[in-house]
Amino acid sequence: MTRAVLALAILLSGVPVVLAEPCRTAVEVETPCAGLLVPRAEALRALRCMREDLPECIRQLVKERETCASDLRSANDIAEERLADCRRRADADEAAYALCSDEVIRLANETAAARNPPLWKSPWLWAGVGVVVGGVAGYAIASAF
Repeated sequence: MTRAVLALAILLSGVPVVLAEPCRTAVEVETPCAGLLVPRAEALRALRCMREDLPECIRQLVKERETCASDLRSANDIAEERLADCRRRADADEAAYALCSDEVIRLANETAAARNPPLWKSPWLWAGVGVVVGGVAGYAIASAF
């Protein structure tokens, strides 16, 4: 029996593999050289993708990177322009504040001057002068008689 199996194995080793089926789907291989057993069509498609689609993808990536860089530069320019505009407005507001501050100080001084008129414009002064003059005149008249 052993001789018959051995003879059959020797005879079949020289015969080409005709009955083997082509691989139609990827099959996981569990051997020491583990990997995937991939059908020929999928392998060719993957190679074509690497040869044709990958360089195109790289070109698109470079183009998108350049587009993003230009967008970033334009956004940076817009941001700098807005910052400069804000600084101009802040400077204008600061100048207006200084002008208004000076005006407020001037008006406050005028208001204080209007509230505190000079002493000779005070009615109390003239009332006091009238009382003193009247008292002196009354004393003079009373002491004359």
